[in-house]
Amino acid sequence: MTVDIISTPAISSVTINNRDVSILEHKGQRVVTLSMIDEVHQRPEGTARRNFNANKGRLIEGEDYFVRNSSEARELGFTAPKGLVLIAESGYPMLVKSFSDDLAWQVQRQLVNSYFRKEAGAKPADPMAFLNDPAAMRAALLGYTEKVIALESVNAELAPKAAAHDRFSVAIGEYGLQETAKIIQVKPKVFMDWLDAHRCRYSRGAVKLAYQDKIDAGYFRNRATYYTDKNGEPQAGNTIRVTPKGLTWLAKVVPGAKIDPDYTVSIKEEETPVPFSRLKEAAS
Repeated sequence: MTVDIISTPAISSVTINNRDVSILEHKGQRVVTLSMIDEVHQRPEGTARRNFNANKGRLIEGEDYFVRNSSEARELGFTAPKGLVLIAESGYPMLVKSFSDDLAWQVQRQLVNSYFRKEAGAKPADPMAFLNDPAAMRAALLGYTEKVIALESVNAELAPKAAAHDRFSVAIGEYGLQETAKIIQVKPKVFMDWLDAHRCRYSRGAVKLAYQDKIDAGYFRNRATYYTDKNGEPQAGNTIRVTPKGLTWLAKVVPGAKIDPDYTVSIKEEETPVPFSRLKEAAS
């Protein structure tokens, strides 16, 4: 069970493209609706929805976007017969990458700097206006009640999994992609295809590299490798290593992945990493 709560932030709106944009927060992070994207980008109604449907397979639910059903959306003041889609900061640029005009670039910068970043200068909310708004009060009370009930269920549901996942989170060592596929019990090709489709790795020539945002999150590390080609020339390559934190994350987000609770981590001492940019010189 997941805890899907949209909260009322301490500030109520920011100005984007000369428009007041009401702030929505979900699970502690700011989110936008598809209609909000259309409005600030001055695009025809339904444009963001079309982009979302076209790219949904590349987005990760629970990370790039969240979904509330129609009744939950109605309780929060939205009319969404097909459900309310909430786009997180990581999913937003994927939906608007086809917007290439000057206004789109300006709006994207403003949304990232002034909306998604909480410290940006937003307008303070009026607490009296909130207290005098029955719908807002009802939504807030419902949210807190929902959260308490859901958290109790989450604790009970996650308890059997905690021992296995926690062991990997604190373990020392890293894992290759083939080894990771074996540990999370997913076929290697299926696992590699998933990594490519979900912005975990990319190609630079013949070399595969982990995306920087996944490295910053602590999931992967690029480890330089060196070899001599058939012409005797020194070459640099790369091996993507999965951290214990990354292993835990992959076990949760890759379809069909699971870790055997009885699996024992084999720890081996890692060699000191060499920066990728440092290329060995050929012997003279």
